[in-house]
Amino acid sequence: MPTHSRHSPPPHGADLSIRGVGHRYGRGREPALLDIDLEVAPGDVVALVGRSGSGKSTLLHILAGLIRPSAGAVFVGGERVSGPSPSRVVMFQEPSLLPWMSVAQNVGLGLAFAGRGAEARARVADLLSLVALENLADRNVQDLSGGQQQRVALARSLAVEPALLMLDEPFSALDAFTRAALQRDVRAIARRLGTTLVLVTHDIAEAALMADRAIVLASGPGRIAADLALDLPEARALGDPAVAAAIARIRRSFEAVAAGERAAPLPAPVPRPLAGLARAH
Repeated sequence: MPTHSRHSPPPHGADLSIRGVGHRYGRGREPALLDIDLEVAPGDVVALVGRSGSGKSTLLHILAGLIRPSAGAVFVGGERVSGPSPSRVVMFQEPSLLPWMSVAQNVGLGLAFAGRGAEARARVADLLSLVALENLADRNVQDLSGGQQQRVALARSLAVEPALLMLDEPFSALDAFTRAALQRDVRAIARRLGTTLVLVTHDIAEAALMADRAIVLASGPGRIAADLALDLPEARALGDPAVAAAIARIRRSFEAVAAGERAAPLPAPVPRPLAGLARAH
């Protein structure tokens, strides 16, 4: 199991253990996931990288307890995942904020639902400072830019102090400058808090900029093709030679997987009875 680097804060996140997980949507259909085994140390940042159809989002939903796997099990902090929990939070591409509420009210929603409304005022103030929105607490969320709305969603996700935070391509709809700022800040915040972070992305550069490990998934069915440790400094930028080398390494693995999928033989067709033929008696 990977260990934390000497630059890491003491982890407050949970360890993640994925054991033999597979999933199939309906009988007779090809598995979406097959034999996924993965161990993640507390406080680590892991990126799931793969083409569409490789099961990245399915796996994330299983980790969150939104889908029960057809096979295997997931453990977070030693407890088996059997359903949703405030200790496991997902941030999606859309921030899904309540448009009639202020920034502070949206951030405090999770605390209210968790029965922790009494601590909301002080906690929300700290979170808004953490995501650099302290001056916008009373602003209606409809008045914010897309990047600012994602920062509100991030603060809301962190409000309940999850042991595991999952990101399902939350920056893909943002412009390049806003996306780069959030990639940097989300990693920095997760490291500061010691939160275990799992990121789903199509973007190889994003994986190198944010993650400690890149898990490359093959498709048909979704399975782990490569587990790449990224030994990079905390301060990362696209122009850094070490980051460029990591991007090239992930890309080589990604392209090798894609080439293997293209070379794989197609499954044999299943014979079907001809329409209109009467049954023999």
